[in-house]
Amino acid sequence: MTLGEGDFPTRINAAYEYEAGDLLKEVILQAKGENRITCGVYQVASKLNMNPKAVLLCLYADDCVADDVLSMHFALIKAFCWENTVPLMKASNHDALYELLKDMRVVPRTSSKGEDHEDDFPIGESVAVTPEDTFCVLIEVPEHKSESEDELLHHHHNMAQCNPLPMARLAS
Repeated sequence: MTLGEGDFPTRINAAYEYEAGDLLKEVILQAKGENRITCGVYQVASKLNMNPKAVLLCLYADDCVADDVLSMHFALIKAFCWENTVPLMKASNHDALYELLKDMRVVPRTSSKGEDHEDDFPIGESVAVTPEDTFCVLIEVPEHKSESEDELLHHHHNMAQCNPLPMARLAS
C-alpha cells in the first residue's frame, strides 16, 4: 500500500471532528453506564500509571488549559499516553463534556485529616463530580468493544495521521 492509498484524510475538517464528537458522546454514555470512567487529573494519572493497557481513551478538555498547573499535568499525561500508546483526544467543549458527566459520583482526594492533599490516595464517601473533575477523563477498555468504540478509535487513528493530538468537537 502506498501512502496515497490509505483511508485517512489528508486534512481534518470540522465535520469529521463533529462526527468524532458524536461518537465520543455515545462512548462516554456507554462507559458511564458500565462504570468505566475516571474523572480528575490526579485520578486519571494514577489509573494510567497502574495499567495503561486497560485504557480505551484518555480525554482532556481543550478549553481549560489556561491554568498553568493543569497545563503542566496535561503535558505529563500527554507524554505518558504517547509513551504507552494510549489514545489521547481533546474535547473542544468542556461545558458539553461536563453536562455528559455531571451526574457521576467520584471519590475525592483527601487525607485522613480531612485536608485536600494531592499525594493521598482517594478515601471517603463519593461526591458529585465537579466541572474541574471533567477537565481530564479516562475511559477504560470494556469487556467487549462496541461498534461506536471501534469507530471512535478509527476516527482517532485517522485524525492522528494529520495531528498528533486529535480533537472531537462536542456539540453544546
